[in-house]
Parts: sequence; C-alpha cells; structure tokens
Amino acid sequence: MKNKLIASALGAVMLSGTLFCSHIGKVEAATVTNGKLTAITTAYSNASLKYPLYTINSKGKKVLVTVAKGSTAYKYNSLWFKESIKYTKYKLVNHKYVKGTISATVYVPSKYVKVDKPKPVYGITLAEYNQIKIGMTLAEVKQIIGTNATLKLDSSNSWDEDQYDNDLNVIGTIHHTDSSYSWDYTSPDFDTMDVSFDFSDNKLTNKYEYGLK
Repeated sequence: MKNKLIASALGAVMLSGTLFCSHIGKVEAATVTNGKLTAITTAYSNASLKYPLYTINSKGKKVLVTVAKGSTAYKYNSLWFKESIKYTKYKLVNHKYVKGTISATVYVPSKYVKVDKPKPVYGITLAEYNQIKIGMTLAEVKQIIGTNATLKLDSSNSWDEDQYDNDLNVIGTIHHTDSSYSWDYTSPDFDTMDVSFDFSDNKLTNKYEYGLK
C-alpha cells in the first residue's frame, strides 16, 4: 500500500480576475519526482491544455484557478506535473454569493516546474563518520558505513607476544594485529573526500577524515 503524506495550508485571494489558491503537497510514493513551480500557473483539471480549471468569484464572475509560484508539484508524465489543491468557489444562495471550498487534483505544464534534484550519495557521510567511535571493531565500523563505500586495506602487520610467569617461563602467546583502512572519492564537482581508520587487535585506535559532507 502506498503511503500518503499530506501537508496543507488553505487560503485564497482575488487578483486581476484570477483566483490564487493554496496547495496540498501530496507524495504518493518515496520515488515520486517533485519540483517547485517557477511562476504563477493556470491549473488544469486534466493533463491537457484543453481543460483549464475555472471557479466563480464573489461577484459571480467565472475566473481561472491558478497555482502559486513556489508550490510543490509531483511528476505525472514528461509533460505534466500534478498536485492537490483547495480553492474558493462562490455559489449564489438567496441572492447572495456564499463562499465555499473545493478540493481537487490539478495539473500544471512541466515547463513551469523546476525539479528538485536529490543530493547524491557518494559514500561515507560526515554524519556516519561522527557515529564511528574509538574502540569499535572493524565490523561495527562497516555496519555504520553500509554499502555506499568500500574500505580498502592499506596495511596489515601481525606479531606474537609471549607471556611469562615470575620465573620467566613462557606460559602463553598473544597474537596481535595492526591494520589500516582507507576510502577516498572525487565527486563530479571535483570535491575530494577521504577517510582513514587504524585498528589494533580489531579495535579502532585512530580515525581521520577530509572533505566529508
């Protein structure tokens, strides 16, 4: 089932014979492409220039319904975006025009919409880096980073440390490992990012970052 997120603000003003209405931004799925209207735009009842949407003002005059500049619309196809709105319509009751509110899904030409470009994920983010704490294991660090970046093993050294009793007899051996991992990236905008992590016996002892966002 598609989740629906609805945010609304109702309001309308009359200007030059055209009714300006507030909009309800409506997201039908997380992958929906959205954008902002770059100009005051005529609302259409269908995805065709043949169907401009009209309403009745307080003087009984038929006027166009328009969508305000800066409102959010969602892609319907390559030529049209759509959004849900509320607009004012007056009805003649006992010789007086009575104000009413209409809810509708309307369409606007895509040429009036500037698409919001999602921020690309290049790899390790600064927020992820800040979650990584000294003393974490390599597995814990990789879990925070996720699949957006792959750490490269730069160096690894290991050695054995003998353990002695009071008579200097060897009673055991402890195996130690030091390793260093790194990640770097240059974005299409030529922003450079790099990260390094040092581990001793699988515990993070040092970390460094440059250029993360």
